[in-house]
Amino acid sequence: MAAIIAGTGASVTEGLAPAAKILPVIINDTGLGNQPDQMAAAIEYAVSQHVSVINLSQSVGQDPSVAKAVQDAISSNIVVVAASGDESQSSVDYPAAYPGVVAVGAVDQNGTIWSESNTGAQVTLAAPGVKVPTEDLSGEAATTDGTSASTAYVSATVALIRAAHPSWTAGQVIRDLIATADPASGQSAGQHSDEYGYGIVDPLKALQASAPSETSNPLLASAGSTASATAGATSGTGTTGTGTASSSKSGAGLVIGIVVAVIVAILIIVLIVALSRRNRNRPGGPGAGGPGGGQPYGGQYPQQNPYGQQQQNPYQQQNPYGQQQPQYPYPPQNPQQGQQGQPPQR
Repeated sequence: MAAIIAGTGASVTEGLAPAAKILPVIINDTGLGNQPDQMAAAIEYAVSQHVSVINLSQSVGQDPSVAKAVQDAISSNIVVVAASGDESQSSVDYPAAYPGVVAVGAVDQNGTIWSESNTGAQVTLAAPGVKVPTEDLSGEAATTDGTSASTAYVSATVALIRAAHPSWTAGQVIRDLIATADPASGQSAGQHSDEYGYGIVDPLKALQASAPSETSNPLLASAGSTASATAGATSGTGTTGTGTASSSKSGAGLVIGIVVAVIVAILIIVLIVALSRRNRNRPGGPGAGGPGGGQPYGGQYPQQNPYGQQQQNPYQQQNPYGQQQPQYPYPPQNPQQGQQGQPPQR
């Protein structure tokens, strides 16, 4: 993988990014690197060394310690590139499947997806991964197949971009890779597919492109094109959603105020009518003598005045507008992602 990225000066004199500085991290002494705790420790070590890109041409099972290490790397403005896997399955290996990671599939010399390359919504890009020139452990010229090689190819491209544009964020680098990728056969520009991701990486176009206006990692909130669209809708309507909710509450408050005013007015009218009838029905009629000297409330009533108690107001039932009106649902937050969110040594 180091030979593909930077070359060795022996059989492979130069890699795609010949001036790249390689920080070799030995995950274990067997070279297998299939223990999650070892991979997590290796990633954390690379983060502590302030690298700009981490190449993970290997895979391990889903593990909290690896997930945390990957998140630490992404939070440290590091581009994490990982292999989708070589099992011919319709799901992407971890850590490539973690949100924010650039998951890479392999294509052959014709730009066709390699038959053993894993596919899935988390695939971000494809890159050369069949009969790729490299060296064996003895320094002899060799070729290799697999998503490990294609991952190294993308990592080398990232190294070139970060060298040319040191002020770019990791998110801008990833957006540049996606925007400049060459569509595969039958794929439209910008369209995502489970086989090729957003297309086949194009190092030259990526280097010549201008800086993306958005600086965030587009893979954190999504996994695949559908999740990307959802993430865009969520971020675009965040402020609007809050405003709509406030308007709903204000409208409900106005309705409640009007209904309360109507109820109060009705109660006042009922009270006035009750007092008027009470005065007319008093013995002797209005102005009659007797205790109270003709005062409106001076008379004695032989039986309880039916209007002496507050009448049951039919409008005092629970007002259907008295409760806050339901707010319209808004797109959920994501994943970007992968989840989102929308890989390793082989």
